[in-house]
Amino acid sequence: CSSHDGCVGPSVCALGECGGLRAEYFGDQTLSSLALARVDGRIDFAWGSNVPAPGVPDDSFSVRWTGTLTARFSETYTLIVGADDGIRLWLDDVLLVDRWTVHGYREDSAVVPL
Repeated sequence: CSSHDGCVGPSVCALGECGGLRAEYFGDQTLSSLALARVDGRIDFAWGSNVPAPGVPDDSFSVRWTGTLTARFSETYTLIVGADDGIRLWLDDVLLVDRWTVHGYREDSAVVPL
């Protein structure tokens, strides 16, 4: 998003609207069985044994978030991701975190200029 789109940085945008990222929830771990698509305003979940959304299993599911991240200032940022099992973080088609393995909850990070 840009200021002419009605977005004021910093922002996360999907589908031309600010306020979140497009979330695609899959009923499997291979991102192939789409169960639900929506916009998530904040990506900070602790599902535990709860289901992330109706129609999505409580375990062995996957989620893909896509959209635009607009930084408030041009500087270096640390992006932190945490997951129980596999996680990948891509930014501008660059793989920053690749921990697509079975593991307990852990956090990984990448330092990037935005």
